[in-house]
Amino acid sequence: MNINKYEQPTEWFHITDVFSNTELAIIDKFIPNSSLEIKGKRSHNTVNRTFVTIDSPIQLLQVFDKFNEWQMRKVFSEITGVDCYEGKLRIELVNDNAGTHLEKHVDIKEKLITFQIYINEGNLDWGTTIYKDWENEHATVPFIRNSGWLTHKNVDTIHGIKENSVTGQRHSVLINYIEGNWNDTDQLFNLK
Repeated sequence: MNINKYEQPTEWFHITDVFSNTELAIIDKFIPNSSLEIKGKRSHNTVNRTFVTIDSPIQLLQVFDKFNEWQMRKVFSEITGVDCYEGKLRIELVNDNAGTHLEKHVDIKEKLITFQIYINEGNLDWGTTIYKDWENEHATVPFIRNSGWLTHKNVDTIHGIKENSVTGQRHSVLINYIEGNWNDTDQLFNLK
């Protein structure tokens, strides 16, 4: 995993080479067949979302178990300054369809980190856009297979997916460490 830190407009990270080719092939196999209709908010489709949990196939659990281990939590804690050791792991497999857009927003503080990794090939413009403020763009994290971006709870990183930018299937993995009383325990990797 290669990590590049950026200080503007807030602290965020561009991360590449997250998964091996074997791991990518396994993730590809389990990306949901049906895509989500995201028209502004991801929370509008909670019922249709796919989370990696203790009930997921063993192959998938083996790919993501490293994010539950102390060593990976240490990496994220050290680069962000956020204590990720006790956070509950939440992993979502995402198949966004053409026309998907996500309103500009800042993640809730229960999410210690938000880490999104792009899984398929696509147009560079399909990536998540990070904003300087509520009106002005800073940059779009290019949609490149096996790369992505990370932000954390100590900064208010305004981000979203621009309207009319996604013109095909946009596969990604969203990884969070969660703190506090997370009501949707069926979304969690396990209940450690």
